[in-house]
Parts: sequence; structure tokens; C-alpha cells
Amino acid sequence: MDPNTEAIIRLAWARRLGLADEALLGKKPRVSVVREGAITTVRLFDAAVIAGPQRALDEMATWSHDALAHPRSLLDLARACGGGRLLGSATLSYADHTVDIAGDPLVGDDPELLAAVEQDTPADDRAEAAMPDLDRLFVVLDDDETPVAASGYAIQEGLLAHLTVLTRLTARRRGFGTTAARIATNDTYDEGLVAGWRAGKDNRASRAIAARLGYVEVGDRTAVLLFS
Repeated sequence: MDPNTEAIIRLAWARRLGLADEALLGKKPRVSVVREGAITTVRLFDAAVIAGPQRALDEMATWSHDALAHPRSLLDLARACGGGRLLGSATLSYADHTVDIAGDPLVGDDPELLAAVEQDTPADDRAEAAMPDLDRLFVVLDDDETPVAASGYAIQEGLLAHLTVLTRLTARRRGFGTTAARIATNDTYDEGLVAGWRAGKDNRASRAIAARLGYVEVGDRTAVLLFS
């Protein structure tokens, strides 16, 4: 990954987390932020941000860089703070290049096309994709002009583009989702943004698509909601 791209990613995340612009620069920085209500860790390259109540921060101060990414460790820590539940644990991947698109796919951006894709996808998939919150939308249609997959992105800090993809159940394993993601990836490049991909650590299908497109996993984010 280009060093300039890495610097942009670090800067954007520092701003997202309410930190100083230079907070995630330098050699192996670790930043602690006192915040009530949740325990959150963000690992990015060799940097790490840990946020939570002071009691949790004191405990995590001795943890290794790798230990910060373990949901079970955070849940055990939450139990000592009164209990909690896992909000999510996701990998963070980025790409700074365009990708090839085979053929000349039919593409639309009408929200009604997206609705047709969503009607044939599980609720959990729709929730993870969060399509209604996107700044740009691309819906791929098959040869019969049936909407089969959608991808798009939400702009973050004016620097990053968080991509997401959704494929209807009856059209999976046929490359439509990957095609939609390729189109969205190239659009982020045209807009001068760094393309980002977040996938649940257990979501092997999503991570596989990102890998095929050349996205590089550079970190992860794990969050636990505290009960008290």
C-alpha cells in the first residue's frame, strides 16, 4: 500500500475517533480514551486506540497489540465492569487502485432497484450492508434486467469511502456481487477517495470478495456495549 494512502487512512480514523490529526502517526502509537458505556478497540496498522471506562483502560494497558482484537477478552473485561454484549468485531481493509471489470454490465442507481435486491436477502445481511445510508449506489442487473446485486459507499471524513455489497439469494455465487463491488471501487478512485471495506470477522464471503478485489486488511474494530 502506498505510504500516502496509509497516512490518509490514519488521519481519517483519528478524526472519526475525535483525536488529534497526528494521534495515529509515529512509531507504534497507542491512544487511550475515557468513554463510558462501551469498550471499543481499533487496531490500524501498528497503531491502536482503546476506549472505555478508566477501569477497563487500566486493565488493557498491559495487553498486547493482538490481544486487543479478541472479542472474548473484551467480554470478560466487560463482565468485570458489570456485564456487556458484543456489538461487533470487523476487519478493516483498504485499496488504493482501480480494478478490472469484465464485459459491460447493466447498472442502475434507482432506489427501487435496490429494494428489489433487498426483498430477496436475509434481514441480517441487509442490516450489515446498511444500503439506505450510502452516498453512492450501483445496482447490477442481469441479462433479463432483473436487479441482482448492489454496492455503494458512504463517505467518511471526506477522505474514505466505506464500501458495502448485497446480493440477492437467488443470484449468489455467480459473480454479480463482485461486479457491483468493482464498479463502486472504481468510482471511489475517480472521486479521489480511499476505498475501504469492513467485514465481520466471521463473514468469510465478504472478506473473500474484498481479497479478490485487492483490498488489504490493515486492522480491525471490536466493540462491547456495557450494561452499566
